[in-house]
Amino acid sequence: MPTGSGPELRSDEHVPIAEVCRRLVLSPASVRAFLAAFPEIGRITTKDGREGLDAEAFSRLRLAAAARGAGADDDRIRRMLAGREAAPQEVAATGAGPADAQRARAADARADEAGVREGADAADIEARVAERLRRIEEALSKSEARRAADQDRLLLALLKAQEEIQNLRYELGAQSSRTRKRRSFWARLLGI
Repeated sequence: MPTGSGPELRSDEHVPIAEVCRRLVLSPASVRAFLAAFPEIGRITTKDGREGLDAEAFSRLRLAAAARGAGADDDRIRRMLAGREAAPQEVAATGAGPADAQRARAADARADEAGVREGADAADIEARVAERLRRIEEALSKSEARRAADQDRLLLALLKAQEEIQNLRYELGAQSSRTRKRRSFWARLLGI
């Protein structure tokens, strides 16, 4: 089966964890979480001092990650790993990894959002895209206006805070000066 996650593996191949993460676009923590959640995938083994997965465990992890990316729950993933249920269509058809499934879902969502569907004519699509761009421009200009207003408000608050700090410094200095003047003759003489 062709795969979006790199070339097919030989049955005796050992794939290091870093390579597993790179091919499946997963973090090492995610790989370990998959292995903990689905023991049927396999275990991390050490070969030549490097931790990794054998080819079969890698294939099962790829299937589980792609199924999770396609929205399958844990029970369904377990059934797929046990061979009791077929993989989701977008995973089975392409052998794609979770990143590929996420990209496909995002593209579908963008098409739905823009109103682009099969059979739509070019003029209709163009009108919808133009409307969407107009709304984005409006939102951007409103955001810019809010940002400018927030910046002005923050600058004003900063100036007021600086003025208040200056007033407190003057007041503290005056209070300190009055305290020194109030000491008695003997206290000043003896330096107490």
